[in-house]
Amino acid sequence: MTNITKELVPLKKRVISLADEAEKFKINNDKDLTKAVEILSNLNKMGDAITEKKELITKPLSLALKNAREMFKPLENPYEDAIEILRKKMSAYQTEKVRLENEEKAKIAGRVGEGKGKLKFETAVAKIEEVGTAEKNISTNTGAVNFRTVKNFEVMDITLVPIEYLQINETLIKKSIKENIEIKGIRVFEEQVPVNYR
Repeated sequence: MTNITKELVPLKKRVISLADEAEKFKINNDKDLTKAVEILSNLNKMGDAITEKKELITKPLSLALKNAREMFKPLENPYEDAIEILRKKMSAYQTEKVRLENEEKAKIAGRVGEGKGKLKFETAVAKIEEVGTAEKNISTNTGAVNFRTVKNFEVMDITLVPIEYLQINETLIKKSIKENIEIKGIRVFEEQVPVNYR
């Protein structure tokens, strides 16, 4: 057991005791509220002690991690950008190729039937097979790529999007409230929130 681990044992007992006290505590009058302030302050002091012990370990590790990230960032940024650019180009090419193939196959299928300019079913099948299918798996000596179809989206008209698909921007709302900007559909109210000083 390390020295820090040994030091945490009494701290853990005290935290558990205070947490248990906070959980069972009821506030029914001003005297209880004053006692709650005392418990809250003790919990926050305990939190400070925990943070102090934890940072003895985490601060040097965080600094080392920060330094390692800064060292490799000049290599990672262009590498990640190049991958993103190449993937987008490959995706655009393959998407267009599949679209054109499907379009051509649909034209052929649309010509199946009886009469002038129409194709027999067997002839249509043969012509569709001639169109071919875009390769989903491409392998080289250095690696391979598999293409898979993924459904994606873009918003064309936000006013037509059902409300359950829209998300509230809480940060923007709180900023507007601070600036006394009224927002339709938002009720602003006040509540008392305890801020503890120790």
